[in-house]
Amino acid sequence: MKRLARLTEPLLEPLAVEELEWWADTAISDVDGIADVATSEALEGVITDQRQFLETELGRATVNATWKLSLDDCDVRGEITIPMPPLVSVESITTYDTDDVPYIVPTIVYQVVPGDPGCVVLRYCQVWPSSLRENVAMEIAFTAGYGTDPINVPGHIRTGIKQLVTYLYKADRGTGMFEGSNGYKGTIPDMVATVLKRLVIYDARRKVG
Repeated sequence: MKRLARLTEPLLEPLAVEELEWWADTAISDVDGIADVATSEALEGVITDQRQFLETELGRATVNATWKLSLDDCDVRGEITIPMPPLVSVESITTYDTDDVPYIVPTIVYQVVPGDPGCVVLRYCQVWPSSLRENVAMEIAFTAGYGTDPINVPGHIRTGIKQLVTYLYKADRGTGMFEGSNGYKGTIPDMVATVLKRLVIYDARRKVG
């Protein structure tokens, strides 16, 4: 079994609150031009929620963040594809023997191939440590994303986040309350589902092209 865990969040979100003014058809500042702190903070939370949602649904990172991939013994192979592309770097690979003793694999053993998707491959005449435990035999800590600058995130993903956040904003603007995606009960609205479907199709065509 393969398990994926997020270790750190991006330092910046793919888009700023100010970029939502036109999309949400509203201003986020008062009559004196001073930003409404409560509204801005709430929108920032919704942006984070929807970025995480799209990353999960697309299986793709946005702004650089670190992740941990855990593999059982049966999944440890000569070439290991790293999820959540694009892969930027691998920080460490740790294996665990049958006595649960960790071992940090030296980089002389493997080569990192960044990209979309990226992978880790054994170098010539190298092998992974033997006598590994059955479950969570290897952990790979890695960085994935389109860089540290949000502008490098593909436009169709940034647009998708704007559309999702705008829907949630307008759906609840009558109460003046903003909640994360977990606060919205029921199935994903048809509009949001349509946005997601288009993103998945566009993303697949983009990778083929």
